[in-house]
Amino acid sequence: MDITAFLEEVQTVARNSLNYSQNVHDRERCKRLLSLSCGQYADLLERPSAEVKAKLSQELGHITPKLGGDAAVFDEQGHILLMDRVDGSG
Repeated sequence: MDITAFLEEVQTVARNSLNYSQNVHDRERCKRLLSLSCGQYADLLERPSAEVKAKLSQELGHITPKLGGDAAVFDEQGHILLMDRVDGSG
């Protein structure tokens, strides 16, 4: 597993746990895991840790896979007749 996949897994577990945990000690452990993963993301991306944490904190609730797709319809000459993007957000 590469480091980015590892960090993604750690921050996903931490954020999901924060969403469901009611125990103050569990919540503190989850916050610490989230903080550690944000710090490592920041190092990899060469961005401030606070900026990375703010970006990751924008999504609340249970973390789910994101689905999306692009589509285009072409005519016989290769001209685009229709182009659309589906982001799976709703």
